[in-house]
Amino acid sequence: MRERFKITRQVRVYTAQGRLTMAILMALPPGLLVVMSFVNRDFISVLYLDPIGRLLIVIGVVLQTCGFFLIRRIIHIQV
Repeated sequence: MRERFKITRQVRVYTAQGRLTMAILMALPPGLLVVMSFVNRDFISVLYLDPIGRLLIVIGVVLQTCGFFLIRRIIHIQV
């Protein structure tokens, strides 16, 4: 039983980089959107006003979600 807990802790240490990468990649696009909204509102407003911009936002959210589940699947190791 102790060996299993020891191995579980080691796996968590080995997958820490993957978890950090996932957190950064998930936070980067919304964070960049907020920063760009403050820096140049006209540049970002095209995404909200144009139909193609809205479609691109939807595609981005879908791809972001797929990436989240893919990274989570990669770093989830069964012990």
